[in-house]
Amino acid sequence: RAAHSKYHTAQHLLSALLLNEFDAQTTGNQLYDDHAHLDAAYDRFDDADLDRIEARLNDLVADERPVTSYAMDRAEAEATLDSERTRIDLLPDSIEELRIVEIGAAGADDAGLGTDADPYDRTACAGTHVGNTGEIGE
Repeated sequence: RAAHSKYHTAQHLLSALLLNEFDAQTTGNQLYDDHAHLDAAYDRFDDADLDRIEARLNDLVADERPVTSYAMDRAEAEATLDSERTRIDLLPDSIEELRIVEIGAAGADDAGLGTDADPYDRTACAGTHVGNTGEIGE
């Protein structure tokens, strides 16, 4: 469970990074006991891209950004969440409340407060996560 939480939180970071910095949407991911796999809609990452991605992910982990979750009404989620990052349209209409997982901005406290910056990632998710990005490790 602990390894899965680390991989899953790392997947959130990687998906947000790829979308923000490469306009590459995550199209799938698989989490296993000892590794994880992520597919992205991008022609091909070159070696320089991969080095940049790895360095940026290591920075995000080192920032020890808080990871929090809370409930949000579906209508509010549809109005406020990034539709490229959160595919609410794929959820059954019967789901009226969503669990939102947020990875805070750098410098935020454990509740995600203490900075005016937007969170690094905010998406609907029912998975397990670490308490802050530093728990992911390298």
